[in-house]
Amino acid sequence: MDMANLTNWDGLYDVRFIIPKDRWQDAGKVLGSQTGILKDILEKMP
Repeated sequence: MDMANLTNWDGLYDVRFIIPKDRWQDAGKVLGSQTGILKDILEKMP
């Protein structure tokens, strides 16, 4: 498993999902981005 996009901060994990360039506009539209483009998603996990 690749852990390159997983960071531990004081017991919480930040997870970064990187979206392929050819899907930026699709992801932005689906997730309601203000600019209409979404390059990555950053989430916190316990």
